[in-house]
Amino acid sequence: MATTTVHFSVSTYDLEGSIELAILPGQEGIGHRSRRSSVVETLDGGASLSDNGPSILGSQLTLKLVVSTDQARTLRHLIETYPVIEMVTEDGFFTVAPSSLAFSSGVATFVVSILTKEAN
Repeated sequence: MATTTVHFSVSTYDLEGSIELAILPGQEGIGHRSRRSSVVETLDGGASLSDNGPSILGSQLTLKLVVSTDQARTLRHLIETYPVIEMVTEDGFFTVAPSSLAFSSGVATFVVSILTKEAN
């Protein structure tokens, strides 16, 4: 299911701790999953596979968001003040860690690492 808006907030009282933004169309949904697996070479020349199944946890998500000047200020406040924020989309409720934020012509490129998925 394609996500059209995203809501960021913090768990503490903060008048500027909440914002809802539009996601630019054509982006992959947040529900995209990849397998968490690793391959390790063994001493006998073979390989060992560790497969932890499909998950979005621990992955990075790049969001292209439509922002006004005031929204950009609020988003910057959130990531400069809080190491972990909540993110709500139609794909679920997530706890994320902001990685980077850049602005260009009314568009914010926001990269977050998904730490937990609380609910659908």
